Amino acid sequence: MITFKTADHRRFFAEFCRWEMASGGPDPQLPMTHHMATVGEDVDGPEHLWRALCYIAVYNVPYGEVFWQHCHRDTPRAELAEWLEKGFDEGKITTRTERKTVRRADWMLEYMSGAQRFIENDGAELWERCTGVDPYEAYEIAWATVLKLPRVGRYTAIKLIEYMRRFMALPVATPDIRPKDAWSPRHTLGYIFPGRGLGNRDNSPAALKMATQTCDDAIRLLEDEYDVKIDMFQLQVMLCEYRESWESKRQYPGRSIDSELKYAYRAEVEWGHTSKIWAARTALFPKQHLGELRGWDGPRKPVAQCLATYGYTWSDLMYDFNGTTDMAKPQRWLV
Repeated sequence: MITFKTADHRRFFAEFCRWEMASGGPDPQLPMTHHMATVGEDVDGPEHLWRALCYIAVYNVPYGEVFWQHCHRDTPRAELAEWLEKGFDEGKITTRTERKTVRRADWMLEYMSGAQRFIENDGAELWERCTGVDPYEAYEIAWATVLKLPRVGRYTAIKLIEYMRRFMALPVATPDIRPKDAWSPRHTLGYIFPGRGLGNRDNSPAALKMATQTCDDAIRLLEDEYDVKIDMFQLQVMLCEYRESWESKRQYPGRSIDSELKYAYRAEVEWGHTSKIWAARTALFPKQHLGELRGWDGPRKPVAQCLATYGYTWSDLMYDFNGTTDMAKPQRWLV
C-alpha cells in the first residue's frame, strides 16, 4: 500500500467526494427509494414514510421493495411474523451487513412492528413538533424520536432523518456527524487533520467537541482549497467510504450503485417480479455508472484497488472500465 502524507489524504479525499457526488452519491439508495415510491405513484405521507422504513429494514433497495410489497402498515403482527419466518427460513431475505441487528425473523419482526407503531404515533407527530423550531434543535427532536424505533442505531437514525429531510420536507438541519461512537469517520478525520487526537475511541466531552469542530474544518477545507461543497450528512458518509477505499481497498466512487445490482438480480429470482429499480437507476445516475448497461453485475474488486495500490481515484465518468487492461494505467474515455 502506498504511503500518503496529510496533503495526499486531503487531495484524495476531495477527489473522492467530488466523484462520489458526480456519480449520484453518497447513499444513492435514498434517492432510488424516493423515486420508486413517488414517480408515477399517488402516495400519501404515511405511505411514503413506510416505504422509507421498509428500505431501512434491510439497507438495500430491492429487498426494501420486497418488504414494501409484502408488508403493509396495517399487516397484523401474526401475519408479519409468519411471512418473515418463512422468508428467513428459505433464505429469501437479504440485508446488508450493517443491519446485523435484524438478521433473524424475531429481530426483524420487532423492528417492523415498531415501524408500524412509529407511523401511527411518533412519526405522525414529528413534522408538527419540528415546525417553527430552530432547524438544529428540530434535528435533536427528530433524533430522540427516531431512536425510539426498536433495533435502530446511530447510522440507521442518521439515514432515516436524512430521507425525511431531503424528500419529505422535515424541517431539520444536520448539526454534526453524531460523533459519539462514530469511530470510522473520526478515524478518517485523523488522516486529514493529524495531531488532534481523533483516531481513538474517546467519548469524552472534549473529544466529541474536537470531532465536531474538525468536521466543520473539513467542510471549509474542501470548499476553500478544492472547490468541493458538501453538507454534514454527506461528510459523514464519505469519511467512512474514503477510509474503506484507503484502508480496506473496498470502496470507490460509485460502488454503492454497483452493490445494488447483486441485490436486484437476486431479489428478482427469489421473488419472481420485475423491480422498479431499473427505471430509477436510469433516471437518476450517469449511464457510465450503470453495470446493467456496461456489463458488470456488482462491485468491481479491481477498481477498489486503485487508490491504495496505484495512487489515483477511479471514476467511471473519467475512465473506461471495459477499455482498461491495466488498472495502473486506466483508459480515459476517448470522447
